[in-house]
Amino acid sequence: MEQLSLISEVIISAVLMLIIIVLGVMMHKSGKPYKTSISLIHKIASVLLVVFLVFVFLGNQRELEVNLFLLVLLVMAFVSTVALFISGAFLSTKETSPTMVWLHRIGSVGLVISLLLAFYFIMAT
Repeated sequence: MEQLSLISEVIISAVLMLIIIVLGVMMHKSGKPYKTSISLIHKIASVLLVVFLVFVFLGNQRELEVNLFLLVLLVMAFVSTVALFISGAFLSTKETSPTMVWLHRIGSVGLVISLLLAFYFIMAT
């Protein structure tokens, strides 16, 4: 039964991540000014994903065997999330810096890779 719980947590995380990515691409394609509704849902889904993942980690903390690899993945996810929130705030302003666009894209890739590897590692153990 515990495995089913972990699978549902992975599915919920994946759905939230997919919503965030799809809305982010839609915002990028539509250009500035961003549509308020799409931007709002993108931001809310981002915060929900972070909060959900914190609860998942805290809820499974006792069962997890945290080793160096998993710790590095969690730190990578945290740093990527911080980079995404900071660059996303700058991208919401009128002037868009190419550096912030680059940082947002790198943060997105870093977060997706670290979460995929972390969930794979957790499910494999």
